[in-house]
Amino acid sequence: MGLTWPGLSRKKKRPYANVPVVHPVYGRFDSKLEAARFGELLLQETRGLIGQLARQVRFVLLRDPKTGGVLKSYTADFIYIEDGHLIVEDVKGRVTPAWGVVQKLWRVAYPDIELREWRRDLRTPGKRGGQKAR
Repeated sequence: MGLTWPGLSRKKKRPYANVPVVHPVYGRFDSKLEAARFGELLLQETRGLIGQLARQVRFVLLRDPKTGGVLKSYTADFIYIEDGHLIVEDVKGRVTPAWGVVQKLWRVAYPDIELREWRRDLRTPGKRGGQKAR
């Protein structure tokens, strides 16, 4: 029988078993997979294949029509320019129902910007075998 003290909490179990990673230069990543993908993107940027790589960029997906307040937002893992086009990328270890909602709202809010998912099982951009998630 253990005691519970106010203000003290045990470590929360992560629902998707991801392990956060802290890089000494680039900071915190939500998973090892996200950190690894960032390393790949850095290499691509160094080689000139992509440009303007950025992390954790917030996008507004839905606003309240009366007040203009944010009802739903999405924070992209990475954004970058590839062949002159803005690419928004999310690293996915597991695809959840909430991700499907984000994709649908994205297509309405930003129809001209490609949203890619980078999947652990495929290790390729896109959705289901490397197709673009549009």
